[in-house]
Amino acid sequence: MTDNCRALSPKKFNKVASRNPNEGYANIEKDDESRVEGILYTIRELDIEKLDRYEGYPDHYTKLKVRIKLDNGKEEEAIVYVANPKRVREGLRPSRDYLHHLLKGCDLLSEEYRDKLREWETLD
Repeated sequence: MTDNCRALSPKKFNKVASRNPNEGYANIEKDDESRVEGILYTIRELDIEKLDRYEGYPDHYTKLKVRIKLDNGKEEEAIVYVANPKRVREGLRPSRDYLHHLLKGCDLLSEEYRDKLREWETLD
């Protein structure tokens, strides 16, 4: 199951990329004045370990349980990956390829949010 969702957190690119210390990967930080959009997936328990390895948990990211609001108004509990503070640095920018990867799902995001991502300044 997937569902377009919104949570009260801004998306930032302040997680230091493992392959380039000047590149920023997506991260979320608490901010009640902003939101992040994304897709809610139901993942089988046996696949969580694979996802943890892919995301670099627990060294690069920690996992938090958050309440999210779906487009239909319902609320759900979800797990999000948040960058470990030791892996965060301000002033980073995503690569064009990384941003393009995120935009592959843009048909599931609001026009406003898509435009914000498309206008983000990249490294290259």
